[in-house]
Amino acid sequence: MTGLLPSASEPSASSDGPRVVGVDSDDADQLLSALGSETARDIYAAVHDTPSTPSELAADMETSLQNIQYHLDRLEGAALVQECDTRYSSKGREMSVYGARDTPVVLFAGSEEDGESVRAALSGLFGGIGAVSLATVAVQHVGGGGASGVQIGTGAAAQAAPGAATSWDAVWTLMQVARYGLREAVVAGGGLLVVGLGVGAVIAKARAAW
Repeated sequence: MTGLLPSASEPSASSDGPRVVGVDSDDADQLLSALGSETARDIYAAVHDTPSTPSELAADMETSLQNIQYHLDRLEGAALVQECDTRYSSKGREMSVYGARDTPVVLFAGSEEDGESVRAALSGLFGGIGAVSLATVAVQHVGGGGASGVQIGTGAAAQAAPGAATSWDAVWTLMQVARYGLREAVVAGGGLLVVGLGVGAVIAKARAAW
């Protein structure tokens, strides 16, 4: 980019499995708070697409550097973004480059045992997939043979979709949602919320399974 010298290192990548967070945990409070504003969500989406410096984000979003840094600090505190590289300006000033973490984040409402089951199921599906774009997908999951369902769509355009009673069926529903490229899903009653998945990579993985 103009005025920038080559970076000091290659951006780091994570091979971790999904991070499962209970909805009643302090981590969930921090996560939801960090994503609570439109600016924060725009920043998160932007660094998913292209790791950037705070000054680049400020210029692209036409806001102050202080505002960008404030939201980056909160997103970093919630383990959604990280400093992944260092660049130098033409004057030799060091600048941090921020990118989204590769690890999908799952907000899960259920027992600890159910949470481990969901973690294992998602690890099998998303293992080795890097997060390449921002998506938010929600799936209602009810264990023990009960009914479950999903509302998919954007805002008022949500529509009903079939659900199921096991973790793997919840993953199947997630794959079905991803297949149609939906960026949001609204679930009546809550359940499973996956943030930070690369929809294109999910589709490729799902099609291989089909």
